[in-house]
Amino acid sequence: MIAQEAYCTTGQFRDHDHYHRHCGPTAITNLLLTTAMRRRQRGNLPQETQKIFDRVAQIGRRRLVYINMDLFHRFGGTSDALAGFYLRRCFTEYRLRPPALRFQPFPTEGSVTQALERGSVLYLQVRGHSRYGNHHMLCYGREEQPDGAPALYRIADGWSNKPVRMTFKELEHFRLLEVRIGGN
Repeated sequence: MIAQEAYCTTGQFRDHDHYHRHCGPTAITNLLLTTAMRRRQRGNLPQETQKIFDRVAQIGRRRLVYINMDLFHRFGGTSDALAGFYLRRCFTEYRLRPPALRFQPFPTEGSVTQALERGSVLYLQVRGHSRYGNHHMLCYGREEQPDGAPALYRIADGWSNKPVRMTFKELEHFRLLEVRIGGN
């Protein structure tokens, strides 16, 4: 079992109606909180998650990486191609050492498992998913099932305030950034 802590904000903040297609900023907020906790640098971030999210969204809008609109359910959200740049910029904003990133355009179950075994957090970019559509979310761990059923992956999807568990097949079509945040 490869299980790690998952910080799960839902993006359902007080000012939720002001944000559209905000899965990228939510995933990055979760990633910043996870990194700060692992590195024992929680003091680098504001105590209120809402403040972190607002700043992350502002950084993305200013850099034109995150477009806060939903036009016909087709336009808006976080750029897949610029997600690594966006992540690094947000880490720098909070004086956290930027993580090493490795892009996997065609991940396999084996490559996902190996990345999790290295202690990485996976920034998933799903496209045309049956449940999520186009969405960004984090994968924190893998759990073997005792009855030989397919392993379950622990996902912070930004919609639930608890990790969601999905099989590799249920992840459908996705790309990922392996985020190696390490400890201290």
